[in-house]
Amino acid sequence: KKVIVFTAFADTAMYLYAHLVDWAKDELGIHSALITGGG
Repeated sequence: KKVIVFTAFADTAMYLYAHLVDWAKDELGIHSALITGGG
């Protein structure tokens, strides 16, 4: 199973990652990554 979340805002991505990464790993066994970029 895979989940991909797209957002236009880096702060939203960082917030979601910070609050979900440990839960996703512990409860679901899902490894996570955070990728943001600037132009």
